[in-house]
Amino acid sequence: MSSFSYKTRGNSSPQGKSKVYFACHPEDFHLFEAISDEILREVNCAVFYHTQPITDEEAHLRDLAEMNLIVIPITKKFLTTPSAARDIEFPFSQQNHIPVLPLMQEPGLVDDFNKICGDIQFLDPNSCDSTAISYEEKFKNFLTSILVGDELAEKIRNAFDAYIFLSYRKKDRAYAQELMRLIHENDFCRDVAIWYDEFLIPGENFNNTIAAALEKSKLFALAVTPNLVNEKNYVMTTEYPMAKNAGKTIIPAEVLPTDRKSLESHYPEIPPTVDAHNTKSLADALTNALDGIVLRDNDTDPRHNFFIGLAYLSGIDVEKNPARALSMLTFAAESNVPQAIQKLVTMYKTGEGVERNYETAIHWQEKLVEVYRNGYNKSDHKDDATSYLNAIWCLGDDYQALGKLTEAESTYQTMLTEINGGRLIHILNWQRLIQYRSICYDSLGNIAQKNGDISLAFEYYSKPLAVREALAKFSGKLANIGSKLAKFSGTLEAKWDLAINYDNLGSIALEKGDPALALEYHSKSLALREAIANETGTVLARLYLATSYDNLGKIAFASEDFVLALEYYSKSLALREPIANETRNIQARQDLAASYYNLGDIAFINDDLALSFEYFSKSLAISEAIVKETSSIEARQNLSFVYYRLGVIAEVNDDFTSALKYHLEFLAISEAIAKETCTIQAYDNLAMSHWNLSLFFEDFPKLDSAISHAQEAYAIWKNLAEQCPQVPTFATRRDMAKKLLSSLT
Repeated sequence: MSSFSYKTRGNSSPQGKSKVYFACHPEDFHLFEAISDEILREVNCAVFYHTQPITDEEAHLRDLAEMNLIVIPITKKFLTTPSAARDIEFPFSQQNHIPVLPLMQEPGLVDDFNKICGDIQFLDPNSCDSTAISYEEKFKNFLTSILVGDELAEKIRNAFDAYIFLSYRKKDRAYAQELMRLIHENDFCRDVAIWYDEFLIPGENFNNTIAAALEKSKLFALAVTPNLVNEKNYVMTTEYPMAKNAGKTIIPAEVLPTDRKSLESHYPEIPPTVDAHNTKSLADALTNALDGIVLRDNDTDPRHNFFIGLAYLSGIDVEKNPARALSMLTFAAESNVPQAIQKLVTMYKTGEGVERNYETAIHWQEKLVEVYRNGYNKSDHKDDATSYLNAIWCLGDDYQALGKLTEAESTYQTMLTEINGGRLIHILNWQRLIQYRSICYDSLGNIAQKNGDISLAFEYYSKPLAVREALAKFSGKLANIGSKLAKFSGTLEAKWDLAINYDNLGSIALEKGDPALALEYHSKSLALREAIANETGTVLARLYLATSYDNLGKIAFASEDFVLALEYYSKSLALREPIANETRNIQARQDLAASYYNLGDIAFINDDLALSFEYFSKSLAISEAIVKETSSIEARQNLSFVYYRLGVIAEVNDDFTSALKYHLEFLAISEAIAKETCTIQAYDNLAMSHWNLSLFFEDFPKLDSAISHAQEAYAIWKNLAEQCPQVPTFATRRDMAKKLLSSLT
């Protein structure tokens, strides 16, 4: 790893730890400290990075091939500007099946991300979707599914039959890795680990580390090249004498032709060299040295195959060999080892050592459900029941992710049937059963909502509400239900779950066209969000609280209660300004721009044009900066709406020069987005920009321009009305444009 720097917990040695590589556009390296700290909080690994220009691409990629995971912060710079991370390291990871964890840093980059990175799933630290699993939990789950922790690594090392100590010159590291592969090409050495100083870390206890590794090794293998004899070195002065003094069997494996006399003069009593590339000679030497040590009976032990397969997958004391790992893990999985099945699910989802294939991942998840179901049917232990239900839950989520809503619905119904069957009451506590049942109803509600069945979605979302309300509003009466349930009652977790439930019902009420009911649910969610924010003060809690204020502000605005809308939007602004200053991330600033926009609308309605202009100008400054940084479609669209509002204010103030400039900016952005995306929403916005200009030129007056823009608006809305007859708005706007055209002509 000579070309890489690294970071570990407490500046400890990276030797033997899982390897994570941080890849980014050079201008994004300021994100390294925060992201690496986040990784190291979850997993005791080594996070590597490279900040200098790549001078030896072959050596760089050889080091990169040893990584277990590549983490990439996704920014506009990464997606649009050439860099080693985008053009060399990311393609290499895909070709060599190294899993990648993309961390979205800016909003509105999904389309560009998909063009560059394909269908890889990313995590968004700035997501505020209250109905989803938190980013923190997803991040932790992803890391622990890929990286081997200390406890599992110890089990893997204990599974090896024996250890070989591999000694080599530091400049011969590539030859040492080649020798490792040559040794393991012999099937009888499959379960033999090889210890070698892979990171070349000097330190006070360096000799002690070497001595400990040598003591547990049955064989001392020496990678012989001319570099062993051309100058004084650590192998010559320390490692070889240690091996001799410890009475270890020594195999000098000649990787490159080396002068024998010089070798003997520097390494007293060195045995005859073995040609590392002569398969029979190397095999004979290894057979003699390891006679009676290698345990062939282990070859058919599924658990043993699982541990050794993980070793080859992650490169734990052996070279990384994804093909061998897949074979061994598949054998273990087909023998119903659940941990092996779970690992195959992860591998096919993330592309760890294999081509990513979500269908194959689902196949193994179905197998996992079957294995855990069999265990659950034979046992009344809570761990078996929990594993079974968790496996069903994950399978349902996997089906949803692939858009297989029918299969997902059936899976959640199966889970619900198990929960309501009666047997689990005697196995799991009330808290766990309530959580699982609520998960089912929430998931089924989500599927119904996606299917457009709003009534069924509302029914599902309503089912867990009463229990969640009872849990969140702790009462001493609950103690009679059970001590564990009472312990969960009144907790932040219970309040958070209830707030999500209210949010779901509020969103459905709006879809049903019932703003009064939506107001009721969002108001209840607000009360909980306020309590949580007051209790914790976290950025996430304050973000959700600001979103609740915005939801209620929109309902009040739609109901023309502008006084109440102003109150809610002002409270949202009071939260979003400090959050934007604290985090400085794109999403927080974009949310702040939206708050200024909302307040600008209220001021305009109240005929306070000066205040309205002030708010929209603040929104404009933020929106223009974000467009300059990201140039994303979402950012440009938001900016175009600000231009429209400023154009209207300028018209009212009789500043027709500014008004025309703003309206033309709105048109230019709308035309570009419609051309890029070809979406219905984009064309609707484009038609609206033409409509605004037709009205502007009608008042100016400039009849030819007014007619031209009115014709454009009419043509677009006419086409949309024909494409989407189920959306009456388009027909209404078409008729509006037609009426304007008639009056103009």
